[in-house]
Parts: sequence; C-alpha cells; structure tokens
Amino acid sequence: MLAAGLDGRLVFGCELTGYEAGQDGVRLTFADGRQAEADLLVGADGVGSAVRRQYLPAAAPADTGKRCVYGKTPLGPADLARLPPTLTPIFTQRIHPQSEVNTCWQRRIRSPHQAR
Repeated sequence: MLAAGLDGRLVFGCELTGYEAGQDGVRLTFADGRQAEADLLVGADGVGSAVRRQYLPAAAPADTGKRCVYGKTPLGPADLARLPPTLTPIFTQRIHPQSEVNTCWQRRIRSPHQAR
C-alpha cells in the first residue's frame, strides 16, 4: 500500500545504513556506498529497521507473543473455480472470540508484468 502510485520510483534490494535529514529532503546512504536523495523517507523496513535504529535509537521492538505469516500463491482459472464463494471477494476478515484475526486479501493479476 505504501508503494501505490510510485511505479518506477522505488528501488528494491538496497540495504539502508543511514540517512541525513535536511530542510529540502533526506540523503540516504546504502551499504554498497551509494547515496540517493528523496523528499520523504518512510521507515517501513521491518522489525530490524535501520530507520528506527537511527531515528529512535533507544526504542526496542517489543515481543507481543503474536505471530503473522504472509505468503503469495498464484492461482490459475481452475484454482479460482474451486474456491468457495466466501473466498472470492477481494478482502475477507474473520475475528475469533479470543481476539484472533484472520485476514485474506486477494489480488487478481491481469498481466504477466504485474506478477513480478
């Protein structure tokens, strides 16, 4: 969701080692020595966030005891035909009485380019 509308402006596979914020934006430094400039830096890089370590060095992740599993499974027309009707909407959510939440988000990919 954070990447929506940013096609062609994001680069993946780079390890951020630090940043320097200024009045006109932010300068990013990467592990391979490259640097880049941006208008905005979003620290959405996970539990071991390089952004959080620099911005809030005293803040540590807290283990809540909860776990989440993510995954992608390409489905062909035959697979989609076998799904029950309750799984065919784009978004479904089930809340268990003991506060467990199961969410399924289904995205239909229309071209091979989108499948990458």
